[in-house]
Amino acid sequence: MIVPYKNKSPDIKRALFVAPNATLLGEVKLMSGVSVWFGTVLKGDSKEVYVDENSAILENCFVEGSNIGKETLISHGAILHSCSIGDNVLVGIGAIILDNAKIGDDSIVAAGSVVPPKTKIDEGTVVAGVPAKVVREIREEDIINLKNSLKTIREKALVYYKMLRT
Repeated sequence: MIVPYKNKSPDIKRALFVAPNATLLGEVKLMSGVSVWFGTVLKGDSKEVYVDENSAILENCFVEGSNIGKETLISHGAILHSCSIGDNVLVGIGAIILDNAKIGDDSIVAAGSVVPPKTKIDEGTVVAGVPAKVVREIREEDIINLKNSLKTIREKALVYYKMLRT
């Protein structure tokens, strides 16, 4: 569902796939190759939601007033609230990232982690826990796994796009 708010409408024309039961409200901008999956809500009624190229936001996520970088994967059920996520980032299943937190490029936020408000996660790190703390540096295999996951998601998105547009 695409819902305008105060003369601001979601811009999805470049997106690869937006699930028919995803809800996009207000100022939401999706760049090329982006996929937004079933049950997800992107809420831009007080601050823009911006999703850069080739990123994916999987099922049942909630994103309000946040920026998401390129080639980034937001996993099932994650919550992003007024935060900034870098390029080549994996946000794990059920992770929560809160107000004014910044996640650096080439990083992982482990499943179930909570990143408190105003936290800055340095580039190239893996964080886990409640509250999230650095547990190690990123490995080359982590980035390869992220790229492979995004490739698979893009392939599925194309199938759904073709199947659901008829």
